[in-house]
Amino acid sequence: LSGVAMMGRLFALLAWVTLALVGPVAQAQSDPIARGLAVQASTKAAYRFRGLPSICFTGDSNTQFAINNTGLIQSNTNGTRVNWLRWYLGNRFYYDQSLNFGLSSQTSAYWLASEVPAAIAAGCDIVDVHIGINDVGTGSPTLAQTIANVKAGIAQLNQAGIAVILASLPPYSTLTAARQQQSAELNRQFWLLSLDKGR
Repeated sequence: LSGVAMMGRLFALLAWVTLALVGPVAQAQSDPIARGLAVQASTKAAYRFRGLPSICFTGDSNTQFAINNTGLIQSNTNGTRVNWLRWYLGNRFYYDQSLNFGLSSQTSAYWLASEVPAAIAAGCDIVDVHIGINDVGTGSPTLAQTIANVKAGIAQLNQAGIAVILASLPPYSTLTAARQQQSAELNRQFWLLSLDKGR
């Protein structure tokens, strides 16, 4: 083959390899289950090699921005729960940033539809749940629907054999008095739920 022909075949091969690699990545970005499956193999290999259970973090911005690649805290907003987990579990769990499924501004409806399936697909042993403040802040869904969404998500996780840690909502001074009361009631309901299936 001439040099030009060889170069043409080389570019065609590179284009095929690029499409083969980009396709699954694009799918994983748009499909929560695909995203979970995309990290499953490497994660399982890592924590099984170390003999550690894996932990996924789900929720809103308190999750997305509060935990870095090593599980340490990037902000003071929600740092106490991970510090507590490290103390309570003796630092004996595996985590990397691919297991952080939190997404800013999301509500319990999104969490149930997207983050719960992603965590199940990723094969996590433990799932930390921190959701609900955007439900309260926007007034949608209703308090009753938020509780129903969280119950449904915990049931799905438990059915998959996953232990659930249900975090309470921190206080927010920016909420109106009425919505602060709703946040307190949601925390009370979460506490009751944790006594049942959330632990």
